[in-house]
Amino acid sequence: MEHAPRTRCGRAGFARLRTEGHGVFEAVAEALEIGRRARLPVDILHLKIAEHKLWGRMPELVALIAQARANGQDVQANVYPYRAGQNNLASIIPPWAHEGGAEAMLRRLKAPALRRRLEDEINHGIPGSNWYNHYTATGGWEGMLLVSLSNPKYKQYEGRRMSDVVRALGRDPIDVLFELLDANGGSVPTVYFHHSEEDMRRALGQPFVSIGSDGSAVAIDGPLARGNPHPRYYGTFPRLLGRYVRDEKVLTLEEAVRIPVYRACLTRQRQKRPLRAPARASRPIQLSSVQRAVLLARERRSVSLLRPAAPQAGHSAPPASPQGPFQPLCQWRGTCQTPLAVLLRSTKSPLRTQTA
Repeated sequence: MEHAPRTRCGRAGFARLRTEGHGVFEAVAEALEIGRRARLPVDILHLKIAEHKLWGRMPELVALIAQARANGQDVQANVYPYRAGQNNLASIIPPWAHEGGAEAMLRRLKAPALRRRLEDEINHGIPGSNWYNHYTATGGWEGMLLVSLSNPKYKQYEGRRMSDVVRALGRDPIDVLFELLDANGGSVPTVYFHHSEEDMRRALGQPFVSIGSDGSAVAIDGPLARGNPHPRYYGTFPRLLGRYVRDEKVLTLEEAVRIPVYRACLTRQRQKRPLRAPARASRPIQLSSVQRAVLLARERRSVSLLRPAAPQAGHSAPPASPQGPFQPLCQWRGTCQTPLAVLLRSTKSPLRTQTA
């Protein structure tokens, strides 16, 4: 567990759990024990259960944290409002095969003597270990979406499910996995649908949980905007406001605004006195026309990433899924109808605009 530097506001432990898969309960208990013994506040980063066999057990994990808080321990957590995370296709390969770096891993993938062991551990995990196996986490190849591939020959598969690529190449899934890694330098950024919507919603509604994108700063256009990054890079807060506040009412608007502001201050600064409430808590947020344009441009970029990639010549489009790779944030009807756009245009919206 990492900790922040000591400051006049104290020090906080930021727990990147040892595993979010089979051993997630033990990993959370370990983080809580470290915080208790070191007398550090604990902030669990992107709380989730990333193992399909454990889906539905978020109430137990929440209870574990709630009990620690009831015992006087300072514990927070955060989530991103999607049921998919991003890692690398190489994370499916067992840990021992990574020793020595990417080149050593690729040599092992080609070794006939290791093929049976690799295939067995990828499909079933490593007995007696808590290895975070992203294949078993998703429950199958359809739970993986390829973000970007460096080899031009395979660019046509960007934005497609791994199951689609296996069907397109007509080969054994393990052979396709090894081929993609070998042809792309051992690295293929991949989105994994490894935790459930129900569990994420349960975590989102907890009083000790805040919001974080777990994303990077990327461009909305130009060369640095290539590929198909996770839409959480752009869409985390629009999705929070649109889906979980306006549509599904998991949170109130006041709670959704308070979460990333007030709780973030408490988590990072651990102030010794409560933050002062504003004199007019209900005052509308004033956005200039420039700020409004920037927000809408960013969300349009996030929604564009949700569209299925156009099929390449000679290749059929992947079958449509009611779930999509990600459920769209809006319906495009000539003009943007994203949750943020609707909020900005609404006469009752607390996000009112003013001229620049």
